[in-house]
Amino acid sequence: MWNILNPNNFLGRTLSWIADMVILNFLYILFCLPVITAGAATSALYFSTVRMADGTFTQPWRDFWKGFKDNFRAVTPIWLVALVYGGFVGYLILMNRLGAWGGEPVTWIYIVLGAIAAVLILFCDWVFALQMRFENPRRVLLKNAILFTVRYLPSLLILEAVCITFQVLILSDMPYWPVLLLCGFSLPAYLKGKYFSKNFNKLIATLNPDALPTKPEEE
Repeated sequence: MWNILNPNNFLGRTLSWIADMVILNFLYILFCLPVITAGAATSALYFSTVRMADGTFTQPWRDFWKGFKDNFRAVTPIWLVALVYGGFVGYLILMNRLGAWGGEPVTWIYIVLGAIAAVLILFCDWVFALQMRFENPRRVLLKNAILFTVRYLPSLLILEAVCITFQVLILSDMPYWPVLLLCGFSLPAYLKGKYFSKNFNKLIATLNPDALPTKPEEE
């Protein structure tokens, strides 16, 4: 008799994957409630989803907590600076919407500020992904994040647009808000995790490998 709870069959693996995604999503939301920890929480979420893509994932709480505590000190200062810049860009967008410059919203200001916001988001993506995978001083981390943002701008921009569109569509209709609580953050992070996992070896080969020492895996 086919055992639907067997973790080795397709249905069992699928149910296990769904459960892991839901747990990771709740953990991410919980750890983002204090805004100061959101950067480390994002790095922890990427750490978990990259391990899922690599086949080294163990348990949601165990991997998420390891990624959080290992990256908190390195990521948090960068996250706070990015948060201030992001808040300033958001303020300028709001001022433009309210007609602070010329009485009417100016289209080109929207375009410029939107481009700045997009680059900032992609830069933060690389900071969180590189920090959770490689052991580097903060100066080298920032340098590599800038290089990767420029070099892989088109592909990650498309992926980020898909992820943000998914979240915006959920938020635009209240009956779908529970989806945001179940997988609204973990599912986009899973797609990014597969992207980072697929490209890390190529990235290491492209740049100086000595500048990207890999963090040791936990036994």
